[in-house]
Amino acid sequence: MRSRQTNDRLQVAGRASHDASTTVDSVEGTKNVSDNINGVKADAADNVKQASETLETQSRQLGQQVSDFLGKIRAA
Repeated sequence: MRSRQTNDRLQVAGRASHDASTTVDSVEGTKNVSDNINGVKADAADNVKQASETLETQSRQLGQQVSDFLGKIRAA
């Protein structure tokens, strides 16, 4: 009778250990996903900043070209 109780307890402990291990794996997976999302957000923010700076530069250059062109027209 005791060996059956011991076996039952071992089975319960084994299932609990497996469940705990699965939970730890799930938490680690969630952290990895979170870290990946944060990395993507940082990359996206950097890309938006770079695109904004590029547009500002191009806008200034175009404005200068238009001013130069208008100056040539007025001088003609």
